[in-house]
Amino acid sequence: MKTLFCDLDNTLLFPLENGSYGIKEKDLLALKKVIHQQLQLVIASGRPAEIKDAISAMIGDDVDAIGFNGQQIMTSSENIVFASFPVKDYLKITDWMKEHYPQTNAGTTDFDGVYYVNDLSMHQPMQRFKDHYRAGIIRDICELPSKEAFKNHGITEVAKLLIYIDPQTDSKPIISNLMQHFGQEYDFIRSNKMFIEGLCKGHSKKTGIEAYIKMHNLDLNDCYCAGDADNDIDMFELFKNHSFCMKAGSENAKNAAAVLVDDLAEAIEKICKWQRVISAIYIFNPRFFLD
Repeated sequence: MKTLFCDLDNTLLFPLENGSYGIKEKDLLALKKVIHQQLQLVIASGRPAEIKDAISAMIGDDVDAIGFNGQQIMTSSENIVFASFPVKDYLKITDWMKEHYPQTNAGTTDFDGVYYVNDLSMHQPMQRFKDHYRAGIIRDICELPSKEAFKNHGITEVAKLLIYIDPQTDSKPIISNLMQHFGQEYDFIRSNKMFIEGLCKGHSKKTGIEAYIKMHNLDLNDCYCAGDADNDIDMFELFKNHSFCMKAGSENAKNAAAVLVDDLAEAIEKICKWQRVISAIYIFNPRFFLD
């Protein structure tokens, strides 16, 4: 059995023609053909690990998830949180952002998948959130400003920091400035054209995947990954020749991955083809694996 660690946005999940948000038909058919027979799917995403339930419903079979870029692992029997973002730090950093980059807005999500936004009147991808909510990808959208919601509900920890920026914004100077001021405790990365994400230091998709592999005693040689964005680069580096990047992905991600593909269905086809080749080699020359 092979394991595919798969990113969500623009790798597995896309806006669909009917206005909903989900898995493209071609990718869904490819997954259903191999899921839990030749291939185990594990979500590796910046989203809440709870999204496993929505993806499982779409595919018709249970999947595991690594959420918040390695800060959480959720299976049918486990829910492990490795790190969280103290609200006091979230507010400190977002207040600093408001002072130095007033054109940006900030938001966050808790470990239950509820989204919060600092300033509801400013730029935010609200339509995207609403589409995700209708698709069951997120649990809820808070209609109060973050500070007020945190105080009302006694929330002291959140999962990560989201900074909403204009897609055309050069994020490198912003990230550099954030790292200069807060980089001892937190990492910052542009994970999407609309977002800069802040995460607890030392946690990433790679660390979450490594923890999952250890927990489930997987062979790294039987594992693959697929993604499209800068926050997928460290898992591409972990899997080296077993890494797939969407051709529509970021330039940095495409440069880091071993194989470029049009879609997830193509990646699955290549994984299955490689497995058939390896099986044929073993049948005709088993000593090849002993030499």
